[in-house]
Formats: sequence, C-alpha cells, structure tokens
Amino acid sequence: MRFFLVEISRAVFIFILRLLTACRSRWTVQLDPSKQKIYFANHGSNLDFPVIWAAFPHQFRKVLQPVAARDYWNADAIR
Repeated sequence: MRFFLVEISRAVFIFILRLLTACRSRWTVQLDPSKQKIYFANHGSNLDFPVIWAAFPHQFRKVLQPVAARDYWNADAIR
C-alpha cells in the first residue's frame, strides 16, 4: 500500500510541476540507465532538480540522485 501511495504522490507532483513550468522533453537518443551520467542546470533555482527530474522517463527517475555544490548552498544565509 505504501509503494502505491508513493507512486501516486510522484505522479501528482510531476503533473503539477509540468503544468506550472511547462516542462517538456523530447529524447532524440536512446538513454542507457546502466551508464553513469551527469545532468546539470545553468540556473541557481531550487526548482532546477525537480524540473530536470520530471523531464526524465519513469525508469530513469528511479535512479536519479540530486546533488548540489557546497558553494551554492553556503553562499549566504537565505540559501
């Protein structure tokens, strides 16, 4: 039951995020989940990771790990 609720929550979150940000993706190459990759945003927003995460197909969202550099989060008191 818990797994079902987590999956429903993720689907609702992605739907709302895509609705609010107009986030869309079109993959022109075959993605290989067995190979390690780094994806990054060129903006300093707290929505960067969720938007990138929502753009990926379902099987890739399961293995994505968000990271951020210490210099971003420790830059000032607001962050």
